[in-house]
Amino acid sequence: MAALSAQAWAVVAFIGVSSGAGYFAWLYALKHESPTRVTVFLALNPVTAALLGALVLAEPVDTWMFAAIVCIGAGLWLATRGAPVPPR
Repeated sequence: MAALSAQAWAVVAFIGVSSGAGYFAWLYALKHESPTRVTVFLALNPVTAALLGALVLAEPVDTWMFAAIVCIGAGLWLATRGAPVPPR
């Protein structure tokens, strides 16, 4: 551990703080929403990783990645939309 550079320690601290913030956000969401609805949003983890990779690491965003993000968004919308209103 002593061989880790300051940059490596900064990465470890960032991962720890962001994981802690995500955990508290998860608990807050579970307190105010149904567990089924909250769990659906775990699908955003790869989307967040892909977008951060593109923004921070300049990773390429190709058509397939964009299509995957659209599909995940559509799935979240389908899973969380309200019940259809029956016609009168």
